[in-house]
Amino acid sequence: GKINDFRDLKFFISLSYEVSIVSGFLSLIPLPFIVDLSSGGLINRFIFGSLISYLYVKKLNKNLLILICILPSCILYSNLLLKEIVVLASCVILFLSLKENRLILSFLSNIVLILIKTKMGLILVPFTLFYCAYNNNLKKLSFLIFLTTTVVIYIYFSQIIDLINHHTANLHEEDGVYDTGIYLSKDFGAFIILLYKSLTSFFELSKFGNLFTLIVFFENLLLLIILIFLFFKIFKINKIKAIFWTTNLLVVLGVFNQVLSNYFTLNRYKFTILISTLIVLYFEQKIKKRIS
Repeated sequence: GKINDFRDLKFFISLSYEVSIVSGFLSLIPLPFIVDLSSGGLINRFIFGSLISYLYVKKLNKNLLILICILPSCILYSNLLLKEIVVLASCVILFLSLKENRLILSFLSNIVLILIKTKMGLILVPFTLFYCAYNNNLKKLSFLIFLTTTVVIYIYFSQIIDLINHHTANLHEEDGVYDTGIYLSKDFGAFIILLYKSLTSFFELSKFGNLFTLIVFFENLLLLIILIFLFFKIFKINKIKAIFWTTNLLVVLGVFNQVLSNYFTLNRYKFTILISTLIVLYFEQKIKKRIS
């Protein structure tokens, strides 16, 4: 596999740089007997186990910790040689470092995400900057970042929509879907469509085709209920942070649900942001509860 190619110092420039970087990272993990895709899943199990241990030390609620361990998506992707577990770990570290006001680790984590999951990493850049400023009581700077982001989106709105439509066309074409109705129009109604898509990504009733899709539906429903519960707990204490994390989640989900047509790929992409948001929301309300 690609991991063993890196261990043997065989590099392939033609590889996607995201895959190359993740493969290079995984090749550095000193686990023996990684000879094929099946045994390669051992690396992700090691990373996932390390993440669970990290969250246990951080005193994540034990029931929530057990839930994450038994979620079908976590079980599936921690046993496959895919980069989603690495993305999940990076996203969790980014969100928790933001909450804990660890600026250097926050920026480094965001850079790592840009390298291994470019679209998500770039989307999270303005959110990272805003939260860092707000968390340091730099309200004028946080407002400036918000204003600058809004102005940049307004000025380059057409180019942003073209970029989203370009990725939509490429990924839909890979899945054999040729529907011009999937493209976003170049007006601000596109944001309403993205918001709608982010919300409906929880309920893909029309795509029930086997037991896995049914399981994923109920998994998403459970995560949505917990997220809403945590959102309202934080909203009573700090409205800005509650709105921040919700907006962050909806924007990422909206873009993913727009550009992806394959249900399994969509679930693989979105479970990382769902679990990461769930974890950081718990810690946000836990700290505020302790203070109050």
